[in-house]
Amino acid sequence: MIITTFSLIMAVAWFSILVLLGNFLLGKIGFLKRYNVTLLLFFIGLSTARLCIPVEVPHALLIDSRIIFPSIELFLTSEFVFAGIRLSLLRILCGLWCVGSLFCFIRMVSHIRHDNRVVKLLDLSKIESDMVSSVMEQILMDSKTRRQYKIVISPHVPAPMVTGFFHSTILLPQMVLGLSEKKIHNILLHEWHHILSYDSWIKLSLDLLLCGIWWNPIIYLMRKNVTQALEMRCDIAVTKSMDTKSKASYLRTMMEVLDSLTPVKKASSPYNIFVNSKYADSATALSLRQRFLVVINFCKPNIKKTIAYISAMLVLFALSYTVIFQPAYTAPKQNDEITTENSYLVLTADDQYLLYVNDEHVQTFIK
Repeated sequence: MIITTFSLIMAVAWFSILVLLGNFLLGKIGFLKRYNVTLLLFFIGLSTARLCIPVEVPHALLIDSRIIFPSIELFLTSEFVFAGIRLSLLRILCGLWCVGSLFCFIRMVSHIRHDNRVVKLLDLSKIESDMVSSVMEQILMDSKTRRQYKIVISPHVPAPMVTGFFHSTILLPQMVLGLSEKKIHNILLHEWHHILSYDSWIKLSLDLLLCGIWWNPIIYLMRKNVTQALEMRCDIAVTKSMDTKSKASYLRTMMEVLDSLTPVKKASSPYNIFVNSKYADSATALSLRQRFLVVINFCKPNIKKTIAYISAMLVLFALSYTVIFQPAYTAPKQNDEITTENSYLVLTADDQYLLYVNDEHVQTFIK
């Protein structure tokens, strides 16, 4: 198995196709309530794996493109001289890609460090609550799982959220102190499931992926889809054993919290949590309606159909490696033989050899 320019192109293309298909499935309430959000996250994981493993497998079907790909390749690799430097559009785009990736990575690290400083600052002035501590202890006893965590209640927190990777912090707005014990339990249990599911690590992995292909708009659609899927997964984990009345109470808690936070979220504050603010799209009317419908209509997944879907997804993933598009060129029609006197090779920036005969480009070879 090797990695070539064209296997990279196919990886990006298949990644985009699979993310769009995942976006289609996310919009199907019937699919979500029958097969669980975890199946959708598995499919999104496969699309990420397709991007991160851009190999060309042996015996793959190579489909020659004699017009589109050769024209694009010639356009990108044609060299010109600027300020005494030999350049090509491909080299310029690769340079911009690297610069953009470095900028995204530095910004991501900067935001994480900023969030850590904000959490430490909030922790110094946090509000203590015996009720919140008591409810959290009960959740820990019920889940029979111990993780390092702390709870910070502050008027500067815009919404309930979890931050941190090795030492998680549950951030709560001050308004939760006016809620009933049951509603506080619903909020904390939701955030606790984010911790148990390592959702902070999933979002970090997604941010790292975004640093690599920041130029592809599909990655931003994927981030939105993952955000919604993670929220729905926690909703289902909290409410799957509830009766209809308890589910209604959970949904009312969600609406009450969101309604009270609307003016706070719009206000600028030095206590902004950057990492979580990028994943705040789950409060839109459409996404909330979807979360409500999934909670209300959730039913136990059909094991046989779930296995069938997983098998189909894996087959599609495997089939994506069986076809590779690549440029092809017609050999020059001439009586002269190709010799060292009338031909030469040019090594491009992407490790390809361009064969020129009589100063005419006739064929491309992969290194």
